[in-house]
Amino acid sequence: MKKYNKFKEVSFKDVKPKGWLKEFLNCEADGMPGHLHEIGYPFDKFCWQYKSLTDGGYAQWWPYEQTGYWIDSVVRTAACTDNKELLNVVMDQINKSLSGDDPFIGPDELKPAKSRSRWPHAVYFRALFALWSYTGDEKYLIKMREHYLADTPDHYSTQRDYANIETILRLAEHFNDDKLFELAEKAFNKFNSVTDLTSVDTLLSDAPPAGHMVTFNEDSKIPAIMYMYTGKKEYLDASVNAYKKVENYHMLPDGQHSCSEGPCGKDEWRTHESCDLSDYTWSLGFLLEATGNGEYADKIERVCFNALPGATGHYFKTIQYLSCVNQVICARNSTHINSWYNTPRMAYQPHHYPECCVSNIGRAMPNYVLRMYQETDNGVVASLYGDSIYNGDAMTLTQTGGYPFSSKTEFSVTLKDETKNNLMLRIPSWTKGYTLKVNNNEKVYEIINGYINLKVSDNDKIELLFNMGLTMHEAANSGYYYNYGPFLMTLKIDADEQIDESEKRQTKDFPAYNIYPKSSWGYAVKRMEFNDKPVIKIIKATKNPFWDNNYPIEITVKARELKNWDLVHIEHESDIDKKAGGEGIDRKQLDCGATEINENLVLTPKLPDVTFVHKNLGKETEITLVPYGCTTIRLTVFPKYTQDFVNNFDFLGE
Repeated sequence: MKKYNKFKEVSFKDVKPKGWLKEFLNCEADGMPGHLHEIGYPFDKFCWQYKSLTDGGYAQWWPYEQTGYWIDSVVRTAACTDNKELLNVVMDQINKSLSGDDPFIGPDELKPAKSRSRWPHAVYFRALFALWSYTGDEKYLIKMREHYLADTPDHYSTQRDYANIETILRLAEHFNDDKLFELAEKAFNKFNSVTDLTSVDTLLSDAPPAGHMVTFNEDSKIPAIMYMYTGKKEYLDASVNAYKKVENYHMLPDGQHSCSEGPCGKDEWRTHESCDLSDYTWSLGFLLEATGNGEYADKIERVCFNALPGATGHYFKTIQYLSCVNQVICARNSTHINSWYNTPRMAYQPHHYPECCVSNIGRAMPNYVLRMYQETDNGVVASLYGDSIYNGDAMTLTQTGGYPFSSKTEFSVTLKDETKNNLMLRIPSWTKGYTLKVNNNEKVYEIINGYINLKVSDNDKIELLFNMGLTMHEAANSGYYYNYGPFLMTLKIDADEQIDESEKRQTKDFPAYNIYPKSSWGYAVKRMEFNDKPVIKIIKATKNPFWDNNYPIEITVKARELKNWDLVHIEHESDIDKKAGGEGIDRKQLDCGATEINENLVLTPKLPDVTFVHKNLGKETEITLVPYGCTTIRLTVFPKYTQDFVNNFDFLGE
């Protein structure tokens, strides 16, 4: 089957992370993602092994979506780290789901062609595909093929069910199966025969992204995948334009688009839900493969080095459902999105309602590892960096250097096929310059679509050094924020972490936390000038640099104290009942341990206006910035006390 994508995905068995990347995944295995079945519903139900629906609470298909995410995260984490013990946590459920003569996988109640009856399969089948990628056992592909061939295009022509086209096309390619390709194409055409929030005509238009953002991410990548199998440029253009619009309308400084279920703009107080950390980066991976453009790897990297660890508690024991670039308090009663005032969605907990985010977030870093390398007809692409070993048919690459906590990454090359000796290396868009050495000889190459292209020989040693300059940027809501290389920097705030004894869904090993500030956080900044001379301190990274409380980067900059800028207090009786809502919390979920907040709120304030800032400016001082992903409570977008921002500040050090 002819393909039109520029890059080809590699197998899980071909890539092994080392260094901090492997330790991050070990923390997933030892932390909340590897133990959700011990923490609570629905993961303790092992839903996929049954042929009849388990009790579903708000929606009957929810537990199958949520456990599907979890199984996929477990399989991928285990595959990356060769963790057989972790894999065994889900294998019995997987094997039982595939047993029997009925080609349909899952509970019988989902068989009819009704909206979202196949959405859980789109989630769960990624785990089966990953198992094949890791083990090479075709039974997983054969079972999925039988399942899909028993269906019709009607099963896949509505929102979210449409996401199955991703796996149907992969199976069609693997088996060279025209019937599967026809199923995918007919479902695609039927979905796009009417105007929808994610139909091709809407994605190609100027209409801002709208609707549920998980659905947007799942659906908006499908035209790009169809392009890979048809070569129809219009399809690729639709997906490319969709993500340009996401960037223009809803991108936050940590690299993740806003989403409180739906998209909600670029202001610093807007949040993103943890489901989309995985879904957004997963979708970008397909655009990377389709286009061969390094900008999509840049975007994946920014999320995985900032928004992902920023939403994750130390050693992956907890996560936030909703996370924000400005959150100087993270407690059960601090959710500052008014639709969710009655939930602890911004607290760091081992479990949240709905359960999608706690299960989905574990997919993000394994997928970073999978997308580190790709193959081309004449060699290999290194799109994402970090200590690792890639062992493919054309060459073996051993990557060292500690990136991104070091500005240098190094490759040792073992060439296996001299006819496939091309190596493409991404040059990140954030870098202020780079130096490439091959066997200690400096080389210069043209950057094309974010990559340099070189020919390699057996035993080559390659060193790639990036200039990680400090930059200052103006935020959408008139504040300032700082970047250092791939890192978003944020104010270093001492955190008072208190176990939330009232939270029902926690265990001794995985407690829920209320986190309060112990040090000052009210500061305003002005546009930096070169005579301000920020001080950049680089410390050797520890085993878990995001979580060891030994910040690998500290940058000292000038600021002004901002008086009277305080936490916001809202009395329950006056406002919470009026504004609480969203999807609500049903009786079933409360019985299973979901939390409903019925107490006064204490919230992070929005940025104050210019008049307030000038009226309340205090003395000049120095503040310390640290990597965003190392923090829980944080102030990232600062109020500004001058309005003379003309160009981005760029400091490369002395």
